[in-house]
Amino acid sequence: MSRVQHVLFHADGVLQDVPGGWYAAMEAHLGDRAREFLEATWSDELPALAGQADYLPLLAAALAEYGATTSCYSYELGVAKPSPGHVTRAAAKIGAAPEAILFVDDIAANVEGARSAGLASEQWDFEQGLGRLLALLSQHGIAVSLAQRS
Repeated sequence: MSRVQHVLFHADGVLQDVPGGWYAAMEAHLGDRAREFLEATWSDELPALAGQADYLPLLAAALAEYGATTSCYSYELGVAKPSPGHVTRAAAKIGAAPEAILFVDDIAANVEGARSAGLASEQWDFEQGLGRLLALLSQHGIAVSLAQRS
């Protein structure tokens, strides 16, 4: 019998997609500077994901520099994937042992990082289809019932 009691899904590329990609999505707000803005902020984000910087002031400054306004979000884990610490801190936040969690991500390095931390881990993205996801969940003893909508 499986010990999995929780499923931890990565969101981007796994459960959701941005039609046309992030660059196209930001063009509506930043025009031809969208790529430049995203690449700069993604670069600024890396130390923050690893707990080495505070991202919100960096993001706020970049938004002001590019004349964009939006609300922000915080980085609470202080460590980035594929570091095993990313998932062990997430496990601690939900009060679960790593071996009680199934981690699903679309990037192989992230899956391997979670596996090395003791989590059951699978690589999957939405393009593989719901049937494949249900099969992966089933392999870990997780039964899913899909309700019919009228």
